[in-house]
Amino acid sequence: MANMLETHTELFKVLSYGEIQDFTAKVRVQEGTKPIFHNHVDCLQKNKIITKVARSDWAAPIVVVPKKDKTVRMCGNYKVTVNRCILPEEYPLPKAEDLFATLAGGKVFNKLDLAFAYQQLKLDPESEQCLTINTHKGLFRFNRLAYGISTAPAIFQHTMDQILDGIDNVVCFMDDILVSAPTIGEHLVVLDKVMSRLEKYGVKMKHSKCEFLQDSVEYLGYKIDAQGLHPTNSKVEAIVNTPAPTNISELRSFLGLLNYYGKFVANLSTLLHPLHQLLQADKKWNWSPQCEETFKTCKQRLLKSKWLAHYNTEMKLRLACDASPYGVGAVISHVLPSGEEHPIAFASQTLSPCEKNYAQIEKEALSIIFGVKKFHKYLYRRKLQLLTDHKLLLAILGPKSAIPTLAAFRNATLGSDIVSLQLRD
Repeated sequence: MANMLETHTELFKVLSYGEIQDFTAKVRVQEGTKPIFHNHVDCLQKNKIITKVARSDWAAPIVVVPKKDKTVRMCGNYKVTVNRCILPEEYPLPKAEDLFATLAGGKVFNKLDLAFAYQQLKLDPESEQCLTINTHKGLFRFNRLAYGISTAPAIFQHTMDQILDGIDNVVCFMDDILVSAPTIGEHLVVLDKVMSRLEKYGVKMKHSKCEFLQDSVEYLGYKIDAQGLHPTNSKVEAIVNTPAPTNISELRSFLGLLNYYGKFVANLSTLLHPLHQLLQADKKWNWSPQCEETFKTCKQRLLKSKWLAHYNTEMKLRLACDASPYGVGAVISHVLPSGEEHPIAFASQTLSPCEKNYAQIEKEALSIIFGVKKFHKYLYRRKLQLLTDHKLLLAILGPKSAIPTLAAFRNATLGSDIVSLQLRD
């Protein structure tokens, strides 16, 4: 053995990296993709989005993302470089339900799409050096806000909110702007204000992706019209056509799709209890007949779900809450002069192991707390009719709370003006 090692001493010289002789490595790339990438880099350079540099203290690898129009988007993989050092940007992205709450009365809709979004926003000079990328054509520094930066969404949302500040009947999520108004005349006035404001700040839109003067539009995964919100056909079809899951990962994916439209299905958490049981760490995977039945029922409920009304500050509100052994649920509705109800949203939540041990009256009270907190943005300082299944709660939530141990449940409703407490029919 010693003689053999002596013979092959070159194998163990580690003063430098070795170089394998007579072989080369070739990375196989689909034909036609290199020219697309080269053209993209050239376009970014020409438009001064990026600038070539000789060196940089930062250099992130790139991720090339294909787009539907057969072009590409080049992002830096900043997770391995600057994202670790970036201070958080304390600006919240708006929730979809908060944006939709402003659409009451809209009958004409416009959807505006910004061209190249982030890359319209110039970087401050100190930030440019941090956003360097390493490509096969060399190092390039971004001059505009780059995709892949952890704080980019918050920075861009904050910028757009400031640009559109003070204009009514317009909402914005990142690079998607929605304009609504009751009539075409009013709509054109608002649209002109929005476009004038965007022009003032040099914002550019992509005409081919904008929709003008529509009776309905798809926005943030929902169909929106004068009635209210509807699930989109494509997303409903995706859920309905999903095959039964065979493992936890597939089940989580299905539940994620379904929960996106949870506001359309009453008491969804209680309905999903058999499926949630499968997610517990101490449970073995067993797709039982009960699970299969629940799986099918969820799809049927979604297919039968009705549209949800736009929130209207001028209409009466009714909050109905209930509880099951496994979860709590609530529905907030508008009450028409005829007495007819139009639901605005459904919500539900699974009870924790501790909460499942509560007495039924406590669970019913918990459902009210859940409903009031969930729909706080609709209920705060609004007169409210509250429906419950438990008669004793009428005393607890009435003018004089008779049960001190449940006083906390009453305190949770103090932000709303409960004008009537009724038992559900």
